Amino acid sequence: FTISPREIIYRAPGDDSVQRYIMEFSCGEPFVEAEMEFVALYVRGQSFLLHQIRKMIGLVMAIAQGYTSEEAIERAWKPERMDVPRAPALGLFLSRPFYNFYNDKYGNDGVHQPIEFESYEEEIKMFREKICNVIVATERRENCMMHWLSSLSSHNYEDKKEEKKEKEEEKKEVEEENEEKDADCQTQAVEKG
Repeated sequence: FTISPREIIYRAPGDDSVQRYIMEFSCGEPFVEAEMEFVALYVRGQSFLLHQIRKMIGLVMAIAQGYTSEEAIERAWKPERMDVPRAPALGLFLSRPFYNFYNDKYGNDGVHQPIEFESYEEEIKMFREKICNVIVATERRENCMMHWLSSLSSHNYEDKKEEKKEKEEEKKEVEEENEEKDADCQTQAVEKG
């Protein structure tokens, strides 16, 4: 009995286990660091799917750059798989975990302690600064975002089933044209013969 990694990870779009809740999504003011412009995006949610945030940012960037329209957001909600670019992972990090549900349910039950980070604010701030310094240095050295932005034109932002159907239709048209050419060639050969 063998289970492939895809069977373990993949869940159908309607599966309850893939439902996620975004409680907050905000954008900070742009800032310049090491002669590069950055913007901090803050996403607070119940939990996240693999690549969820990177795809959300990727699709918005593609719209902002004019590679697709805002209707792509509506298509992204549909169960059909869609070609959505993933923004680079560089810069994505967990800024703070929240345990509100746990704390509300168990934090004051007399058995468990609430999970809180207020007493570690200074250490968290210093660690976050270290992470941000690494992000800036890596972006400066490797130019990840600019390379990724240049790849946005290679996506079609369409439903993958539609894309497959279009390719099959194009293939069928080419095959029909080739059959017609073959028939014309055979007719010409018979006429000459």
